[in-house]
Amino acid sequence: MNRKGITLIELLVVLAILGIVLAMIYRSYIVVLKSQIQQSGIAQSNINNLIGLEMLRKDIEMAGFGLPWNISVSYNEADYDSKYTPDPHDLNAEDSSKPEAFSFANNAGPDNSDVLVIRSSVAALNKYTEHWGYVYENLSDEVYYKALGGDGNIDDIYFAVVKPENMEFLKYVTDSDFGTTCKPGGNIYLFFGIDDNNPRMPFNRVDYYLKRPTDGMPKRCAPNTYELYRATIRQSDGKRNEQPIMDCVVKFQVKFGLDNNSDGSIDDWSDAPYDNSVANSDISKEIREQLKQVKVFIVYQEGKKDPDFTFNQSFKLRDDTTDTSDEFTPTGDQKHYRWKMVELVVDPLNIKVRKRNLE
Repeated sequence: MNRKGITLIELLVVLAILGIVLAMIYRSYIVVLKSQIQQSGIAQSNINNLIGLEMLRKDIEMAGFGLPWNISVSYNEADYDSKYTPDPHDLNAEDSSKPEAFSFANNAGPDNSDVLVIRSSVAALNKYTEHWGYVYENLSDEVYYKALGGDGNIDDIYFAVVKPENMEFLKYVTDSDFGTTCKPGGNIYLFFGIDDNNPRMPFNRVDYYLKRPTDGMPKRCAPNTYELYRATIRQSDGKRNEQPIMDCVVKFQVKFGLDNNSDGSIDDWSDAPYDNSVANSDISKEIREQLKQVKVFIVYQEGKKDPDFTFNQSFKLRDDTTDTSDEFTPTGDQKHYRWKMVELVVDPLNIKVRKRNLE
């Protein structure tokens, strides 16, 4: 039987080898853990941003829905608010009697970002704007409301009443007024839910823009980034009710595809939702006739800072059909973040009148 023990040198060699193996395992674990944390952060930011992008897509698609083309009564839109650049009041409809589905401020926001204004009855996301339909008179001279949207419960909703043949705004009514003030006399009137209080404007409006929160950006965001905000204009006071929908955004640009010769195809990509070289006071009509598609370019940060990573790419905010709206090249500490450019291509579906079978 061999009773020879382990020498001190042998023990030190074993400990050294074990230490090296453990260090390698620990280093591999740290690498995997950092990668997992980074990928988890990327996945989380992509999920959050996907929700914001879908809200933007939906707003663009629904632009002009329930929006009167002719308004003969006075109303108020966005109030003055100097804490924003540009001031929301400066983005009000150029002709209040003929509000546009889109208003736009090119390169007017932070770092030459764009500001996009969208008008429709459904721009405010609440339980009132989902209601819309029409009022008709039956053979017994009774007035009925036919719901085309909503759950049928129309209590305490203020509707904008619009003539379908020319989209002229007539008045605001509630359900108690249907049988007295809106007796069609053989006509059909469209009704669009606006709010639960007497509205200040016969439509709703939402603004998209970049801004930094007053309490600072999220700590994970790179330097010189912003929040992309979605802000509805409150019917009560004309102020913005804003909500951040995308974090760590560095660029926000919009392009408009226009049909300038009425052949049904896009002839030009513009920084305005209509051909502003045409002398025509009815901008709302120009938009309805010309605007075919909207493209939105957004550059945002994916995940968190990675000191061991260097981002060496640049982005040109464009595609094969549009001119370059802007460019982004990370500088300084921004190079240790991952960046992504997303392009949103949307066809506005509600800026033209479409015949409906109102039955």
